[in-house]
Amino acid sequence: MPMPLRALRRPSAACLALALALAACDHRRPGADTLELEFIRPVNRNGVYLNEQLIFYFNRPVEPASVTGASVRVEDSGGTAARGRLLVRGKEVRFVPAAVLSPNLSDGGYRPDTGYTVRLGGFPELGGLRAVGGGPLSVAHTIPFHTVAVEEPRRGFVFADDTPEEASPLRLVSHILTPDEPVTLTCAEPLDPSTLRAGEVVLVEAASGRRIVLRGTFVTNAPRSLSGAGSLHRPAAVLDLYAPERLSPGDYWLPPPEGEGLRDYGGNPVWLPTSPSSRRGQRVTLVEAREDRGRGELWLPLLETRLRSPVALPGAAGTARWDGDGRIRIRYPAAAGTGRNGLLELAGTEERTDLHGTGLSVPAGTHCDLGSAEGLRILRSQGSISIAGSLVRRRGSGKTARPMDFGPDETLTAWLRRAVESASSWTVLIAGGDLFISGSLEVDTPLLLVAGGAIRVSGSASAQRRQLWLLKDGGGLRLDPTASVAPLRMDAPERNPLVAPLVFSVSSALVPPWGRVERWLSGEAGGHAGQGAWSVRYGQRSAGAPWPEHWAEHPRALTGAGGLHLRVDLTVEPAPGRAWDPPEVDYVHLRWATANREEAESRDPGVEYDDR
Repeated sequence: MPMPLRALRRPSAACLALALALAACDHRRPGADTLELEFIRPVNRNGVYLNEQLIFYFNRPVEPASVTGASVRVEDSGGTAARGRLLVRGKEVRFVPAAVLSPNLSDGGYRPDTGYTVRLGGFPELGGLRAVGGGPLSVAHTIPFHTVAVEEPRRGFVFADDTPEEASPLRLVSHILTPDEPVTLTCAEPLDPSTLRAGEVVLVEAASGRRIVLRGTFVTNAPRSLSGAGSLHRPAAVLDLYAPERLSPGDYWLPPPEGEGLRDYGGNPVWLPTSPSSRRGQRVTLVEAREDRGRGELWLPLLETRLRSPVALPGAAGTARWDGDGRIRIRYPAAAGTGRNGLLELAGTEERTDLHGTGLSVPAGTHCDLGSAEGLRILRSQGSISIAGSLVRRRGSGKTARPMDFGPDETLTAWLRRAVESASSWTVLIAGGDLFISGSLEVDTPLLLVAGGAIRVSGSASAQRRQLWLLKDGGGLRLDPTASVAPLRMDAPERNPLVAPLVFSVSSALVPPWGRVERWLSGEAGGHAGQGAWSVRYGQRSAGAPWPEHWAEHPRALTGAGGLHLRVDLTVEPAPGRAWDPPEVDYVHLRWATANREEAESRDPGVEYDDR
């Protein structure tokens, strides 16, 4: 049975004095209705598995609004936060680490053989954990843990497996493929990515016996629920296998691997059952698109960006990030401000030194002068920034402004704080969404452009010589190639700062990138709503159009043959005082028919054709 956890940090004398002072006026002091940490899991905190959840058990239900990245911090010794998600269930708070997808096991929430520290904020901190009803966590806790080391050859487990004595079979999504299509395998439970070894998975050409080594990429690799359960139609693991060349049409075999093969988290081997008619493995038939009489299926590869469209979508404040980390998400800088100045439309002379807009624009045909004063000028917008007119800054001194360096692993927020304190003469534009410059931006100071979405420059931007800097985490930019990338980390807000809802969107290139589509059968997606909502819609664009004119809620609503574009919208709502928790999408699954019903039935008489 887990032992109760004692507080590892005790309040200082000053804290105790403060507690006594508060006792006269605050019934929520320690000892009244406080929140107490009773125990945590895992009990053994040396050798924590790479997918293991940290579960904190309290004596009373926890107020969800108090669970933030500030009140529950999981960091390594260098201060880098572990990637993952915080969940609240009554008296439990969980940290669920991000899934591991790479064979080197380095891209998950935890890194192997690494020390981490969990800090739970408590009394007398104002931003600490609280019980439902308001009682604070009686004292802050600091809990160290160390992740499991990965040894070669492997000794022991590196993942926690909910079904350690059994494995789920793999499923070959389709036996009939076109030459450009990947071989896709799914499994109802997650797999150990390190067991996807180079050279072990091959296709064998039936006619010649030639072996073609396949390269594997995990599209998803996480349970669809906290219980770890998966299913045939909502698998935990989806693996795409690619040939190094375009293969010729014909029959191939997908045999069992020559080495140890794929294994689940518990080390149990998983593989496709052999075909009833052959021990050589599963038959895979490659056909030209015009010969294909079956169906197609695609798990959108969110670990890659090749199907991402760079086009800015109408109706969105910013571009959602599709960066190849297995999800479509929002990147939002804490430095985008409070929005206290509302919707800003700049014109004439603007001498305020730090603007905080919900949106900011310089309309076409409009000129705005930021004045001649020295010092830092910051233009912030929670939404987009659009410079369609002319925005200029010319200081009266005419002297070259002294550049300011960037500290090692420094955040944007920390750098701005230093810039304010040193009164540096920089000009900084920060958009929570996209930053558009279709007009002209001319300043005689160092210039830093920041966008949570994308920086999109079709006009001109000039600054002091060799002092044009971009914090380009938003991607998708066209700009002078002499511009430099600022080595700053774009830190997210700890609490939701929004004044108005924001929509971040991204669309795909043409899907599927291979073969024939006669009609669309189904589309399924999954994600996390957070403080808002997500949606996936589907459309077909006319020749020459940058995007579809109409977007449908379901691909079946598309009446034309051919591929489609999908649009992902992430809407985050204001939630004052709540932990920042934007929505994200983590998978999209599409199915289509490659022949019409009459054609299929005429070619295969007596076979019932099912559109499900």
